[in-house]
Amino acid sequence: MKFNSLVDFKDAMREYLILIRMEVRFPKNDKIRVRVMCKSKGCSFKVLVSQVENNTTFKMKTFERKHTCGRVFNNKTTNSK
Repeated sequence: MKFNSLVDFKDAMREYLILIRMEVRFPKNDKIRVRVMCKSKGCSFKVLVSQVENNTTFKMKTFERKHTCGRVFNNKTTNSK
């Protein structure tokens, strides 16, 4: 999956997280890459997105969607958007 910017990716990820009621953290977050992981230590959910070489688009390179934690009803990764 490709995105025009990291802001587009983060908006899409937040919308997905609201739907599945999951809280995540962004341990690696800079201008060319983003890593998204579940807040629970034992969960294997992981998403890696980085910039395509010599291009302005960003590509999702890893998507481990297996989520072994329970649902979160007070999700702090959401915002007013």
